[in-house]
Amino acid sequence: MDWDTGSVTGAGFALDAGGVGNTTYNGVISGTVTVGDNIGAANSATLALLASNQMPDSTALVLNSDGRISMGTGATTGGKPTIGADNSSSSFSGSATGTGTLTPNTDLNYGGAFVLGGGTLKLNDMDLSVTNLEITANSTIDFSGVSSNIFAGTLNFLNTSITLNIINWNKNVDYFFATNWSGATQDILDNLGAVPMSQIVFAGWAANNTGWDSYDDQIYPNVPEPSTYGLILMALCSALLALRKYRAKRKN
Repeated sequence: MDWDTGSVTGAGFALDAGGVGNTTYNGVISGTVTVGDNIGAANSATLALLASNQMPDSTALVLNSDGRISMGTGATTGGKPTIGADNSSSSFSGSATGTGTLTPNTDLNYGGAFVLGGGTLKLNDMDLSVTNLEITANSTIDFSGVSSNIFAGTLNFLNTSITLNIINWNKNVDYFFATNWSGATQDILDNLGAVPMSQIVFAGWAANNTGWDSYDDQIYPNVPEPSTYGLILMALCSALLALRKYRAKRKN
């Protein structure tokens, strides 16, 4: 240890970086890394990563309520974290916010508030189970992949001017569940288009098509799928043709 600069060099040591101030690592971190102690003020404990690949996929990261991670300064990765890169389970509590794109590589079980504040959540064949899903700015949820699901305890919009866009969602394949939805009415037939249901817009459907089903707490657009419109039109044409033949027979 260099007592003048406060630096530690070597390997295989246990380092307790507590107290006030930031701790900076220049080498590779492995094992379990805990940032913060749930006692200090928000963001009072910072882990600064100054290079690429400093934390292998096998590293366990515990980010407490007063901790944060600073990335990008000198890192060729551009400050892009990967969650569940080794296909393990990821558990969170507290609050997660962001305006970029979050793409998990494994199912996420989030015990706190998951806040979408202008960013994109790309599920990519994964499930998100969250206690509180809060939408604080216009955001997007991407259901890309074969099958993705959201299980929200409570869904809440900060105000009535915010829109949540849903893309790459497929009926009977992808599912969006909310046990509670602040200000919403569970009715898939008569309350379509009412706020806050109309604040969720599924790509390919209008805002006034979104409803919240009381049967299973599912949120989805309740209109015929585009592929069924042709079948409906064909059925109407067949009925009209049959009616004309019936009238022609009666005249004869």
